[in-house]
Amino acid sequence: MNVLQSSKVTCFKANDGFGFKKMEEENEQPEEKFKVKLELRPEEGQPPVYAVYRRRWAMLALFIAYAVPSSFQVFQYSIVTDVVMQFYKVESIAVNWTATVYMLANVVAIFPSTWFYNKMGLRLSLLLAMGGTCLGTWIKVISVNPDLFWVAMLGQTISALCSSYVLNIQVPLAATWFGPNEVSTACSIGTLGSQIGGALGFLLPVALIPEDGDAAAIEWGFIYIAYGLAIFSTLAFILQLIFLESEPPTPPGNAQAIRARRKESVLEYLKSQFRLLFNLNFVLVFLSYGINLAVFSAVGVFLSLMIVRNFPHASDHAGYVGVLITFAGMIGSVLVGFILDRTRRYKETNIAVYIFSVVAMLIYTFMLMTGQIVLVYVAAAIYGLAMIGYWPAAFEFAAELTYPEPEASSAGMMIFGCQILSVLYTLAYGWLFEPFGDLASNLFMTGSLVVGAALTFFVKSDLRRQQAENASPEANKKKMSEEEASKVEVSEETQNGERNELKLYKRRWTMLAAFILYTTSSSFQLYQYTIIADVMVQYYQVEDINWTSTIYMLAFVVAIFPATWFYNKMGLRPSLLLAMGGTCVGAWIKVLSLRRDLFWVTMLGQTIVALCSTYALNIQVPLAATWFGPKEVSTACSIGLFGPQIGSALGFFVPVVLVSGVPEDGDWSTVQFELSLVFYGVAVYSTIIFVLHLIFLESEPASPPGNAQASRNNDRESVKKYIKAQFSLMKNVNFVLVFLTYSINLAVFSAITVFLSQMIRPIYPDAGNDAGYMGVLITLIGIVGSVLAGFILDRTRRYKEMNIIVYALSTVAMIAYTFLLRSGNIIYVYVGAGLFGITMVGYLPAAFEFAAELTYPEPEASSAGMMTFGCQLLSVLYTLAYGWVFKAYGDLASNLFMSASLLLGTLLTFFVKSDLRRQRAENKYSK
Repeated sequence: MNVLQSSKVTCFKANDGFGFKKMEEENEQPEEKFKVKLELRPEEGQPPVYAVYRRRWAMLALFIAYAVPSSFQVFQYSIVTDVVMQFYKVESIAVNWTATVYMLANVVAIFPSTWFYNKMGLRLSLLLAMGGTCLGTWIKVISVNPDLFWVAMLGQTISALCSSYVLNIQVPLAATWFGPNEVSTACSIGTLGSQIGGALGFLLPVALIPEDGDAAAIEWGFIYIAYGLAIFSTLAFILQLIFLESEPPTPPGNAQAIRARRKESVLEYLKSQFRLLFNLNFVLVFLSYGINLAVFSAVGVFLSLMIVRNFPHASDHAGYVGVLITFAGMIGSVLVGFILDRTRRYKETNIAVYIFSVVAMLIYTFMLMTGQIVLVYVAAAIYGLAMIGYWPAAFEFAAELTYPEPEASSAGMMIFGCQILSVLYTLAYGWLFEPFGDLASNLFMTGSLVVGAALTFFVKSDLRRQQAENASPEANKKKMSEEEASKVEVSEETQNGERNELKLYKRRWTMLAAFILYTTSSSFQLYQYTIIADVMVQYYQVEDINWTSTIYMLAFVVAIFPATWFYNKMGLRPSLLLAMGGTCVGAWIKVLSLRRDLFWVTMLGQTIVALCSTYALNIQVPLAATWFGPKEVSTACSIGLFGPQIGSALGFFVPVVLVSGVPEDGDWSTVQFELSLVFYGVAVYSTIIFVLHLIFLESEPASPPGNAQASRNNDRESVKKYIKAQFSLMKNVNFVLVFLTYSINLAVFSAITVFLSQMIRPIYPDAGNDAGYMGVLITLIGIVGSVLAGFILDRTRRYKEMNIIVYALSTVAMIAYTFLLRSGNIIYVYVGAGLFGITMVGYLPAAFEFAAELTYPEPEASSAGMMTFGCQLLSVLYTLAYGWVFKAYGDLASNLFMSASLLLGTLLTFFVKSDLRRQRAENKYSK
């Protein structure tokens, strides 16, 4: 063991399982251990310690606790403009100024507050800001009186002046406390405070202040919000007084250590600001970020007026749309930060997210004109994901371009610019909105984003902070160690010419059962609304309930690649815990949606569950390969499909049995109680399964189950490697053909099941619950087909032949179902549904296993993830196309179109070359 000694620290070279060193410091608690990196300190000629402290997360949490109440107040009045005008007897322009004052306050306060931070550090700065926010919220408690709007504006102004740290201090905080491999993720997590606060600021005023209530009810709504906000702010201030620290005793990385740790004078600070303005690359990012946030601010201020103008009876939806924008943005910001920490591709990420923002703004613009509020929700989610996801990318890129200037300085300058532009854009939006409407205003916003995207292309990727971080030889060793570590491990295991021990564990069935329990919950919720479409449309008073299923397909398209990469990087346990945890959250959110006017809440919960369902159709493939031997892997894969099938069967069956139907007397209380049984049942079940996962779930066995797994390089993928793997898959012609055939098959299956109820009832008006029972039959008999296909594959290894046979049978079954549906005899329809289920579902494991064979040694999760992406994308298109053809020409034309698609898929399968790479690897050491 190597030992390093210095006056303050003692370091031990010891492997903690992640390739880091560990150390203890004399002035820390014994349990405080850190990940460290050693660099050369030239002036002393000896290697010092750079430490990352566990309490860095507490510092980040305290910052978020400040950002939540501060951001809550930005739109808390403008989101309920009509109610504020009525209560305080003011004009709409006065209400808009409650949000605009935040922008102006940031313009006035950003430079003094940034200098104060650089001079005094994190603790004093946030205590001052949080104290002022407390003061502002308690002043607003006094303002709940129709004659005291000026008091509300006074409190709003004080809170606004103290909000200048919300959007910029997470950048220097992350750089001061977090290591170089997590600084972008920490920055993106820091933005969660402003997003959570913004979401609550959209939601609570709408929920607590009744639009049509009397003066007393409105006043009590304002009181609840004012007191709640003030109490929360006070508690956060007390916690900061007790726990907040300015910086760690030891810097977290080379870049922080190299930077001069001086406290700036005013003159030095002003010089720093001028240096920023002479940095052309920074100025371009400054302008592009300013445009982005200005557009976001203007749209946020006018969100309520925009929604009401297009949907006169949906005023509450403005707040709910705002919540969805911010929650989707939280996902986007964390995802972008995570990608930046793994790739360091700052310019490329900025360009990609900015272009996504342009597209999202364009989609949102035209979805407002459709007359479908559900489409506005979908567009709002895409808009929030893109726009807010850009912020951490811009902040981190600016910090890289301006190093060694303090991160607070570059972030402060960007906030200054964006707030000036926000004021101008808000005024311009209002000027365009009144005479020309939201179309002209939003097209102007879209054009501005196009300019911002174009400016980003001209930024030179001068990553100064990264250059400083990698300045020493030891850092370069650190950089290469991740890739080299796996090679060293392999050489140690095989240095004596011995192969890895191959072993099967009994608990592999427990891992498979855990996966099935997760997918049962996730898949249950896919069709739980559409199978009783007539009831749900009238219960929630919406025009189209099909989006509760379509959102699953869209979520797969958005989330499948990040989810697959996360699985390849982190393994089974973290992936399923994340997915099952999100499914729990979504299920409990839907418990809150039992009121008839809360369809947006059920869509929010459904969207979260959908985003967490991305493992339901693809992870059984790598799970089977990781835990099961070569003679049982196809059977295990097919058994893994039990979960989606059982869940779907219950989703078809339980709502039909429990929910009685449309009440003739107009009393929906019975239906509400029946829905509560469904919602609570799913939520409780999901919670129990999550707890079981926490206790029993493992990522992989100690020894591989077969030669193919043993010979595969099992190092955790970087984002770059993962992207290369995806491109490699798409260059594999045989895989592309299977990808297309599988996508067509599942797209047809999805479209048929979404419209099953709407297809059966017009032809068989007295069939009652038969649509639900038919869905159960399709899925249960599909389980038989799935297991049978897996069993045959494990015994024959005839992958191509099996795919052709089952696909051809699927085509025949679809044609049979098409004509049996119109036979006039419901029994024949059941027979057709049974044939459809056993062939269509039976094809799934055959396709997954064939793809895994064709693409070895790429991870099974990668091929399955790509196939799931394709099928979900096609599922959306096929479902929309089916609906259009169905409404225009009826079920016969729709189903013949599906049959023709399956015939095309069958023909494509003939062209696949049977290149069974995994089988060759397995047989290499078979003797």
